[in-house]
Amino acid sequence: MAVLGSGTTSASTIAPDSDMRRLTSIVNDERGNDWEAAPAAPDFSRRNRAELAAHQTASILPQVLVDGPFGSASEDVFNHEIAMLFCAGIGCTPFASMLKSIRYRLSYPGSSFRLRKVYFFWVQRDTNSFAWFQNLLKAIEEGDDVRMIEGNTDSMIEIHSYLTGNLSYAQMTHVLMNIGEVDPITGLRSPTNFGRSNLDLIFRAVAHEHPASDVGVFFRGPHKMGATIETAAKKWSGEGQDGTKFLYNKENF
Repeated sequence: MAVLGSGTTSASTIAPDSDMRRLTSIVNDERGNDWEAAPAAPDFSRRNRAELAAHQTASILPQVLVDGPFGSASEDVFNHEIAMLFCAGIGCTPFASMLKSIRYRLSYPGSSFRLRKVYFFWVQRDTNSFAWFQNLLKAIEEGDDVRMIEGNTDSMIEIHSYLTGNLSYAQMTHVLMNIGEVDPITGLRSPTNFGRSNLDLIFRAVAHEHPASDVGVFFRGPHKMGATIETAAKKWSGEGQDGTKFLYNKENF
């Protein structure tokens, strides 16, 4: 029996060469191809016709392999003790689910949980975008406060917000008049930074805070921004940088 798609056909399936030529002519005729008149062919079975067609197709078409599906790179955040999350624009949306998962896991101290520090860098061009998951980040800050009081530990999740767009005169007036314990732009305890982040200062501080550690760096956003973060991660993973290694993972859009 022939193996369909293998590119070979056993002699027992289609035996005589003359029969093969006649059968080829019949198949070509059914496909609408021109062919010279051939002697009357025997009545081949439909099975033989199908095997011949498969044999001809296998000898022409390339082999195609399909693999997957694969999860996103951000799923590996739970494989690290230290994680740095960078997001910009709409790329921050998937990180909301990740932060929510971290928050839920922290609610069950008995569960297996490798992460012990998360740095979240939130970059937006306008102030309205900071409202996307403001309530979630507020709940994370409140949970951190409770854990710090109960266990006398450091903050588990540090939130760093960056506003890269310009403020209107009314917005600047609002910010100046409402400076206090809560940031007037994000409504969070952590203050908003204006302009682009200084990646050298950020990576240097993390390397100093966690020497000789493997830090997972996760990014989702524009390609250009991701390239600068990747460059900084490689730079501060070099020798003489407190032995800290930054492992870069990206999801561009």
